[in-house]
Amino acid sequence: MYLIANPLEQFQADSIFNLFFYGSGTFLDFSFTNYSLTALILTFFLIVTVNIFSYYYEINFLSQTVLISFIGLSVQMIRDHIGNIGKTLFPLITSYMFIIFFSNVLGIIPYGITLTAQLVITFYLAFSIFFKFKYFWYCNS
Repeated sequence: MYLIANPLEQFQADSIFNLFFYGSGTFLDFSFTNYSLTALILTFFLIVTVNIFSYYYEINFLSQTVLISFIGLSVQMIRDHIGNIGKTLFPLITSYMFIIFFSNVLGIIPYGITLTAQLVITFYLAFSIFFKFKYFWYCNS
């Protein structure tokens, strides 16, 4: 484990291992960075969480209450802003809410990495949901 001398160093992308490809005069760098590792951990955590809540009915009361209130918040937000037609977008919006929420919770941990602190990730999330909504409205109009 290394110590961080500057608080802003937690926002730097450090390579864990490098993958370089050379071909047809181009240089491609597919390095596995600390942000990639965080995204992998976040994905694993979300998959495990969804599988636990989907297949086991004997869950303690507190975790079930938290999950149901989070989903209730998502349903109410969709109903208020989009209307009843937004029911088909419920999985998409809730997935993005979970990704952003758990990414920011990981950033609360001291020296943790918040994926949404990178502008590229934020733009990807914003543009992907924007174009998915445009495609949805185009197909339903």
